[in-house]
Amino acid sequence: MTEAHPIELSIEAETIAERIKTELVAGQIDVPLLPEVARKVLEIVNDPDSDVAQLANTIQGDQALAAHVVRIANSPAYSATANIVSLQQAISRLGMNLMSEIAMAASLDTHIFNAPGYEQKLEELWDFSLMVGLWTREIARQSRKNVEAAFLCGLLHGIGRPVVLQRVAEINSPILPEETNEIERRLLTEANSVVMEKWRLPGLIQQAIISYAGDIESLTDTALLIRGGIIFSRWMASGDDSTLSRNDHGEILARLNLYPEDIDQLKTLIDDVKTTKEAMRG
Repeated sequence: MTEAHPIELSIEAETIAERIKTELVAGQIDVPLLPEVARKVLEIVNDPDSDVAQLANTIQGDQALAAHVVRIANSPAYSATANIVSLQQAISRLGMNLMSEIAMAASLDTHIFNAPGYEQKLEELWDFSLMVGLWTREIARQSRKNVEAAFLCGLLHGIGRPVVLQRVAEINSPILPEETNEIERRLLTEANSVVMEKWRLPGLIQQAIISYAGDIESLTDTALLIRGGIIFSRWMASGDDSTLSRNDHGEILARLNLYPEDIDQLKTLIDDVKTTKEAMRG
């Protein structure tokens, strides 16, 4: 997904944007519930006393999800031998944090949103979000920052977009696709805030997702990681190295203490990120 640039909206699209913004501020937007499995996985991962059996039992409660998770764990991105036969085995081999990421990505897909006519757009948004999650994690590793929250922060950085898209679909007024993109862009921070409040994610994640689009100087380390994940995802999608050398992008990468050699090292991971993303998409 390439970077969107602001455009001028038609009168009709401007009216829709103002209407949705008013509804977001008033808390009148319908936000899907956080899937129960995802909520329980978050609780387990954030509980220092939790164990492998608890995570396995939680995922096993959704048979379709359990099968999907084991299939992902057996993909080349995660297993060279592809002989994982149970959730317990997958968690023991890959670790609880990695398995929780797989389970979260599998349960938080586009099907929790309902935006008739925008199904392809939802798929594109989720595909990009997976890329950002994976790159955010790799950048956290390279810059030696908090890896555990990085993937989820990147994955959910744009979770407000499908919420806005769902509302645009409900209003069902004929506007141009680029106008829909602009409405999403304008209202992302407000929409992210509404989702974070309803889903009650850990404070570190909430703060980063709500604030990452702000001024660079005010960003926390985790918010900066999200911005870095977006930069590398756009580079991966475009194949254009100049994406990494733009002045504003360079400032963010510098704030993350990523030197040219670090950036070159990250670029070598592009095939791994592609393979992992494809595995997570199932």
